[in-house]
Amino acid sequence: MGSEMCIRDRSDAGRAHYADFMRDLKDNFDVKDMGIASTYLGININHHEDGSIMIEQSDSIQKAGELYDVQQRKPFATPMLESLTLSKADSSSSPEDCEFMRGKNYKEIVGKLLYFAVMTRPDVATAVSMLARFMDKPGPKMYKAALRVMNYLYHTRETGITYHP
Repeated sequence: MGSEMCIRDRSDAGRAHYADFMRDLKDNFDVKDMGIASTYLGININHHEDGSIMIEQSDSIQKAGELYDVQQRKPFATPMLESLTLSKADSSSSPEDCEFMRGKNYKEIVGKLLYFAVMTRPDVATAVSMLARFMDKPGPKMYKAALRVMNYLYHTRETGITYHP
């Protein structure tokens, strides 16, 4: 009996397999069946009556957006400008750029964006992968682009991935 089938199968046979699976698990381990999951690793799991499941990270995105103070900024319809190009020439090199970047944790914001992109927000993956190329020496242009992506996520935080049966 495969555990994947037990968990996904909603038929009477599937429920019986699940009950057997849980009984076997409890016989060998200290396990508590807490019912249908609603959150996992900061991901909200929404179960719908039609059997579909939506995963989203609105709570985590809201906290991250507030950390970078994007909640008061104008919402954007896209995570990045289509015309935006980033290159090594945009990295911090001038004293003004270095001063602007002082105290800005570019690696932290891009790390959060990567997590969101991989887990529930593939719509920002291209923009985030472009930003991740400049972790070594980011400049103001990169930082502002990262804030734009965070702003986009914040204002679309209820968006996620829906799986249909």
